[in-house]
Formats: sequence, C-alpha cells, structure tokens
Amino acid sequence: MTAALTSTPLLPLAQDISIRISQLLSACSDSQRSYTHALSAYRTSLQQLLDRETALKTIVRDREILVNRMIKLNNKKPAESALEAHQGKIEEAQRELTACEGEWMRDVRSVWVPVARVDSGGLILRSILARGGGRVERSEAEQLP
Repeated sequence: MTAALTSTPLLPLAQDISIRISQLLSACSDSQRSYTHALSAYRTSLQQLLDRETALKTIVRDREILVNRMIKLNNKKPAESALEAHQGKIEEAQRELTACEGEWMRDVRSVWVPVARVDSGGLILRSILARGGGRVERSEAEQLP
C-alpha cells in the first residue's frame, strides 16, 4: 500500500495531512503542559493557604484559652495576703494575651497575600485552559482542508 501511495498524486496531500496532524498534536501537548504547570502552582498555593489557616486556627484557640484565663483571674477574689501575687498573675496573663493578639494580627495580614494569589491563580488557570482550547480549535480550523 505504501508503494501505491508513493506513486500516486496523493502523496503530497498525505504528507500535508500528516504534517498538519503533527502540528495539531504538538499544540495539544503544549496546552496540556501549560495547564499542568499552572495546576501544580495553583495546588501549591492552596496548600500554603491551608497551612496558614491552620496556624491561624491555633492562634485563635490559644487566644480563647487566654481570654478564659483572664476572665477567671478577674472573677477570682483573692485574700488580702495574696492580692499582690494575684495582680501579678493578671498582668502576666494580660501580657500573654496582648502578644497572642499581636501575632494573630500579623498572621491575618499575611493570609491576605496568599488568598489573593490563589484567587488570581485560579483565574490564570482558567485563562490557560481557555487559551489552550482556543489554540487547539484554531489549529484544527487551520489544519483541516
């Protein structure tokens, strides 16, 4: 059959079709590679965001513990002899609570950047997918006689 094809006027058409199919497959491969790379970056961003949210949950839990500790210390009525020690415990608990709240504020601010990155990463991923699909459609239109 190959000998018959090489001796016919269909050979240039068959070669042209073969080249067009090869180009179409190459465009598909490039699109898939871009999508895979973008998806990997997006998943990494999501994991980083999850890690930060987990850290924030821990800080919020610690803050709740410290607030409850402050409430208990403030509700407790110490004896006259233990008043100074009790006041020291209140001040120490207040310092810990202030430090915890400061850490919480820093972490809350640091989460906004990854959230924005994940949002934009999702949009980029959609864009790559749409461009890849468009590229394949254009290649198909160009390649088909």
